[in-house]
Amino acid sequence: MGFIAISFFILYFLYNKISYPNLG
Repeated sequence: MGFIAISFFILYFLYNKISYPNLG
């Protein structure tokens, strides 16, 4: 995995945390 792929995954994870905090 490249740095871009890892960064994209982190951004996606944070986006889900902000959008759906109830899902943990």
